[in-house]
Amino acid sequence: MTKILQIFTYNKNTIGGISVMVDSYMNGTKEFSANGIELGLLNIEPSFNTKFSPINNVVYIFSQQNAVKKHLKTHNYDAIHIHTSREFLFLKDVLLARLIKKKFNIPIVMTIHVGAMETVYNRITWFKKVSISIINKYVDKIIFLSKIMRSEFTDKGINESKSTVLYNFHNLTPSNAILERKKEQLQVLFVGMLNRDKGIIELMKALSKLTSLDFHLNVCGKLVDNSIKEELDYYRNILGEKISFLGCVGGKEKTDIFNQSDILVLPSYHEGLPIVIMESLAAGCAIVSTKVGAIPEILTDDNCYWVRKASIEDIVDVFKTLNFKKMETMKLSNKNLGDSFSFNEHVKKLSYIYHSIIKDEVKKYYI
Repeated sequence: MTKILQIFTYNKNTIGGISVMVDSYMNGTKEFSANGIELGLLNIEPSFNTKFSPINNVVYIFSQQNAVKKHLKTHNYDAIHIHTSREFLFLKDVLLARLIKKKFNIPIVMTIHVGAMETVYNRITWFKKVSISIINKYVDKIIFLSKIMRSEFTDKGINESKSTVLYNFHNLTPSNAILERKKEQLQVLFVGMLNRDKGIIELMKALSKLTSLDFHLNVCGKLVDNSIKEELDYYRNILGEKISFLGCVGGKEKTDIFNQSDILVLPSYHEGLPIVIMESLAAGCAIVSTKVGAIPEILTDDNCYWVRKASIEDIVDVFKTLNFKKMETMKLSNKNLGDSFSFNEHVKKLSYIYHSIIKDEVKKYYI
């Protein structure tokens, strides 16, 4: 059995795709084992806090490195998988990869959970050239969530042979009764953190204009942007019984909400490849989305109604001109597409990546 250490940076308050991924990986013992993989998990939370964040960041770099070194002295792994995102966290994790490879000479996989290169290097542009050099030298395989993200990095010097694309997945148990949902009231769904960049305000404004449409909007997510609180409250009052705020949902509750929904709306300003899109496919929902991140890489006009970023008018037009026959066809098409992005399929592809960087392992399992 090939032993892989997963290194995430998260805490109990972490929400969104990264928490779904951590839970899925660590609860996916059976699926990984079927592909010859045994997972370990290491998460070192920041434990030092001052009012001066640069000091906190520097202390965190060294505290995490010391904790990882201590762990690796008493545990053996065939490879390390570091999950990173942007800015300081990216800087920290690139330096961590260099330390692990230099001191322990263990193969390293790194996944960047961000949808745009400029987001990764926001506020750390000075680190771009150095980081690319470090990655090329010390990281065996770097995983991107989209082809466009991979292209941005390879254009700036990342070794193309060391890079690959692995799309996100869903771990949803879909209903088989997609086409039987014949409620007169259109069931609309929004899932994501409640901040301005997710487009939740545009969605609520648009729906408030659709006075003749019989719909109900379920909003699943946690408010993380207080600058939109007054607007949320204002449009919540306007929509009244047509909207429900359900907070963060998981498990069977989340599955039931997806399976009972007709259409997901995600008018984000930017994304990587949100797991919520994969979950919508699995549940056979129609989708309304912006063309951001990897979303247009996997969805076409047959799978999605496209809207422009920050466009209330586009959202209004989608619902005003909604063809219910076309929507039902889209649901079925999306359900079929969702089968390609199941957790099982993701694990198979990820396991192949692990084995491919470990001498002779890929031959044992795949040739």
